[in-house]
Amino acid sequence: LFLFAVFGPEWVRPMLIAGPILLRCGHCKELAPKWAEAAAKSKKLDTPVPLAKLDADAHGDLAGRFGVSGYPTLKLFRNGVAEDYSGGREADQIVAALQKIASFVPPSQIKSDDDLAAALKASAGKPLVLGLFRQPVKASSAYKAFDKLAYETAGQQVAYAWSGSYSAPPVMPLINGKKPPVPGLLLLDSSGAAKFALAVPRKKEEFTPEWIAEWLSAHDVDVKYEEAPPPEEPEPGHGGDGEYPYGDD
Repeated sequence: LFLFAVFGPEWVRPMLIAGPILLRCGHCKELAPKWAEAAAKSKKLDTPVPLAKLDADAHGDLAGRFGVSGYPTLKLFRNGVAEDYSGGREADQIVAALQKIASFVPPSQIKSDDDLAAALKASAGKPLVLGLFRQPVKASSAYKAFDKLAYETAGQQVAYAWSGSYSAPPVMPLINGKKPPVPGLLLLDSSGAAKFALAVPRKKEEFTPEWIAEWLSAHDVDVKYEEAPPPEEPEPGHGGDGEYPYGDD
């Protein structure tokens, strides 16, 4: 059990937790050998990613903390934050997802004009999408949509960065001589000139990765976004005798 690594100060890598691998749960029984195979292969990645399995009977409080109610549930931890894993569940699919996660470089935070100049240089001629958000960004649904798009389109012909306002406004170029909307997005060319702006709508649920991708495509940015398929429906969290059947940690 490697949960301590998730919450410890030395934790910097992503991690997946299957909770639990239940020997009498049909889906869990099917996942168990694939999970073991993926765990062995993930250790050989350029950036090794640990996999762990959690016995929800022995650690019910911890399973409840992350909203686990059916099994097997796969949770991904990035930078200490839990999210649902929505990738495939074959061993090679799990390893491929981990490889992508481990190699992903999140959008850089822009705190100064020098930071913006560095981000433009790092974009190597690609258009740069500059997100303008209010702090704390971890509580922002708009930022989460922006970050998800950045992850799903990693390696494509577009770069991402963000700036957040708190006591001072975010770092942002003017567009047509005016301040851009905050929260919102700016599309910058390789020189740093703001070409187009997109405001976060009042109905924030409309601000989705798909919506942003469509906006970028409308402005000749070659970006392809495909929503990951929903995860398999887990089985209810109980065994045939009303108790959690479980295997080893």
